[in-house]
Amino acid sequence: MFAERAQYLGDPEYYKVPVAQLIDESYLTRRATEVDPKVPSDTRSVQAGLGMVTAQRVSRVTANERAETTHYSVVDRRPLP
Repeated sequence: MFAERAQYLGDPEYYKVPVAQLIDESYLTRRATEVDPKVPSDTRSVQAGLGMVTAQRVSRVTANERAETTHYSVVDRRPLP
């Protein structure tokens, strides 16, 4: 779901995220068959699999992709209930 994260990450108030399609069991199964655990993928060749995105948007997203941290995990000492 690497490519999907890059493609569909956004605030749902401003960007339509196709959640139902992204978590559909048949979609996830198909995407899993595209991964070869013995051979690393060239990340430039990995594309979101829904086919809903234009090549122009993909190119804009990947052009802005950087190596910096994109998120933080915040934790504390208290366990979840």
